[in-house]
Amino acid sequence: MCALRFLNGLGELMEEWTDEFITAAQQELTAMVKDWQYDYGASDEQCVAMLLWKVLRLKPDLKLDLDALKRSQQLSDQA
Repeated sequence: MCALRFLNGLGELMEEWTDEFITAAQQELTAMVKDWQYDYGASDEQCVAMLLWKVLRLKPDLKLDLDALKRSQQLSDQA
């Protein structure tokens, strides 16, 4: 559900995403990051940078709300 809170700002599209869809997407991202770490020895920070780079390639005009990201992480850590 933390992903829902974080992505809530993306608009109406989010309403169509189910918990099952989000869980599957999280699992795929986790597997991709583990592959990068295994194949290239990438750190968590390097993997985050790569994911953000991929997002910005898809949507260069994206306005990231870093405070929302931090709040989302804090909520996740508390759960």
